[in-house]
Parts: sequence; structure tokens; C-alpha cells
Amino acid sequence: MNIIVTGGAGYIGLITAYLLSKSGFRVGIIDNLENNHKSLILKNTAFFKGNILNKKFLEGTFKIFLPEVIFHFASYTSIKESFLRPLDYYNNNVVGSYSLFSVALKYNVNNIIFSSSAAVYGKTKNARIDETNLTEPVNPYGETKLAVEKMLKWLSGTYNFQTICLRYFNVAGAMLDGSFEKKSISETHLIPNIINNALANKEVLINGNNYNTPDGTCIRDYIHVLDLANVNLLALKSILKRQNSLQTIYNVGSGKGYSNKEIVEATANIIGRKIKIKYIKPRKGDPPILVANPTKIKNELGFQSKYSDLNTIIKSQLNCYLLEAGAVKVK
Repeated sequence: MNIIVTGGAGYIGLITAYLLSKSGFRVGIIDNLENNHKSLILKNTAFFKGNILNKKFLEGTFKIFLPEVIFHFASYTSIKESFLRPLDYYNNNVVGSYSLFSVALKYNVNNIIFSSSAAVYGKTKNARIDETNLTEPVNPYGETKLAVEKMLKWLSGTYNFQTICLRYFNVAGAMLDGSFEKKSISETHLIPNIINNALANKEVLINGNNYNTPDGTCIRDYIHVLDLANVNLLALKSILKRQNSLQTIYNVGSGKGYSNKEIVEATANIIGRKIKIKYIKPRKGDPPILVANPTKIKNELGFQSKYSDLNTIIKSQLNCYLLEAGAVKVK
């Protein structure tokens, strides 16, 4: 079976493409390498360099590769940046998805697994968020993800598309053997920033310490990237069994929340040195708490997290940095 992975040189797309290829699927990666590096392209995959906004490029790719399933990871993902460049985010994330789905429709590719985000929920009073929670994004990034989900909903009802939307909570960690380079990991995220600064003996910047949480810092649900990649394989297995067109939405998280301060303290314990914290202004559009209720995905797809404990997440990410630097891994 031929599978297209958009954004397949990115953090999550790369590891998912690796697992798909390892499972015997023929994988075609689409990536414009705007935020990624060519060295990350897997050798046993077909690579098509280009932008999903370009329909002619997509049509040429589909003619050559003849995909049956699309994993759609390609998007801009920074909440902070989305406030500065909202039109770019709508163009890349929403118009790009429209372009991709239009070509998919033309070439009868109706199985789509979409990487969405918990950012679609916004602020919530619920301790743990399930899929029925109101979707009221508080930033442009979350709005674009919700817009694509809605687009897929109508495609499912109108054109017999089979779609699964996976609402990722905070993705972290790295391959346990360090087989992928550090540059595949986004350093705009909290844990890579903490590790980077700790290794350089710099203070860690934390956005806000006056949230309505026990220690005043934001609480997030962290899921290991390997668990997340395995979820995508479970979604593929599910979508291929379907007989009727529909859209299904799943939260993808561990179901446990950690505060920003807890993450710093846990990293300090693993590294074996104190990490100084400097609190700065809260980020605009940052909800105090985002923790998943993963009951639905556990019951329907059989998902069980294997690597999403905080110790494994931090150590795997740290080892990725240490291996690239030629240093000794932590155990």
C-alpha cells in the first residue's frame, strides 16, 4: 500500500514515516523543507520536495506515487508566531489543506488521517478534556486546525472521505536509540528549551507564574512522540476497516498533566544540576490547563501509552542532544 506523509521530514511526520516503512508500507514524503532538513529524509522512502499549496506539484506527485492513504502533518505550529502571522497560518494550514484535499478528491484518495491539536479547545474549566468539550480556540493556530477539521467533516459527508482527526496534546521526547538527529525536534517547545538552556548553564524562561494552577505555571499533558507515531498506525488500521464514510476525532494524550515548573525540576533531577528559572510574561492565548481524557482512543483504537512517563520523555530527548554532541547517554 502506498501512503503519502505530508511534512514527513518534520518531528512527528518523520518518526511516523519511519514506523510506516518499517511496517511494510511504501511511503512517499512531501515536504518543502522550510523548517526541516534534507538529511532527515528516510532513505527507503520516496521524497517529493514541494509545497502543498502548489496543486500542480501535488498532481504530479499523485500521478507518480498513486497513494491510497494520506497522513497530513504539514502545517505551521507555533502559537506565538500565529499571532504575529495569522494570514500566513491560514494560508499555509487551511488553504494548503484545501489544495491537498482537492487533489486527493481528483485522484480518488479518500483515506485521510489529520494531525490536529488540543489548541482547538482553548480555555476550559474541565480537569480533563474529552472530545465533546467545546471547541473555542484562543489563538490563530488553534483556529486553523479547527477549520481543517470542519473541512474534513463536510468532505466525509459529501464525497465518501474516511477521515480521522487526532488532537495532539503536548508532544515530546525522541527515539530511544537517538537514531534521528536533534534538528528534527522543534526547539520552540518547552522541554527542548529547558534541556538546551540547562546544558549551557543558562536560566530557563517560563511564560507566567500566576495561572490558576497549584504552582502558578501552566499544566500540560505530555505524550511521547513514539506513542504518538504508534497512534497514527492504529488510526490507519482503523480507517482501512471502514465501510461507511465518516469522521472520527480522538484526543491523543497520556491523561496526566505536569506543570512547567515540575518539568524544570524533573529535568534538573535527571541532569544532576540546578536549573534557574526566570518568569516572563504569559503567552497570549495560553490556557492554564490542557490535559486529555484519552478514554475514547483507548476504547476504540486500543491505544496504551508505553513511553509517556515524564522520566522517559526527558531522558530520550536529553540523549538525542548528548548523542549528537558525542557525549555519554544518561540511563
